[in-house]
Amino acid sequence: MTTTHTFSPAHTELHFNMARPPAAASSWTHGPIPPPTTDELPIQLSPVSAIHCALQCESFIAFIQTLRSAGCQFYVNGIHLGVRHERTGSLSRLGTLGLLQKLLRQLSDWDAFDYGFELTPDVSALLQLRLGWLAENELKLDFSNENLRSVHYFIHLLGIEQVNEAMGIAQRKIPAGNPDDRFRYFCGVCHSKRRERGLTTTANRPSLYAGGINSNN
Repeated sequence: MTTTHTFSPAHTELHFNMARPPAAASSWTHGPIPPPTTDELPIQLSPVSAIHCALQCESFIAFIQTLRSAGCQFYVNGIHLGVRHERTGSLSRLGTLGLLQKLLRQLSDWDAFDYGFELTPDVSALLQLRLGWLAENELKLDFSNENLRSVHYFIHLLGIEQVNEAMGIAQRKIPAGNPDDRFRYFCGVCHSKRRERGLTTTANRPSLYAGGINSNN
């Protein structure tokens, strides 16, 4: 059975699945986020048409806002990305529609970060954590490009379960109103986990990160 976790701005804390990596089985979608007040799309727009419109946006936040305006939710389910129509409950997988690579290219352009041409478990986990971060910040604050690289690096180095645990610790320790402090605390927890395992900042580092993240050993 696939468990769907829906995030709502009314929630003050995100709860990450600690039992198994989200990339393996669980689904994450952003919660009931208010639609943008300008350039709203007609609610009768089909999910496929909404996806095509959203792919023309200038950022990942705008992508989700556009889908939300059309009555759709973006979801990550393991290695599948797609859109759920809120009224009918129908699911539209980007891979089935032949749009997965286009979204990955758009993500690469939006974030100045190479997502590649196939959805890997690490990238899937990154998008899941990103959706959670967006939901808690009411779709007003995304990871910075530098922070995206940090999260992806930690997922690659430690695994999604450990990164989920680190994010949960940061959420409990630092209020949601201090996102920069919360992210720094999250990074500190991840580096502590790295040191506990005797790993250096270059251990298992993807080539993309050569000379990237700095930390005291």
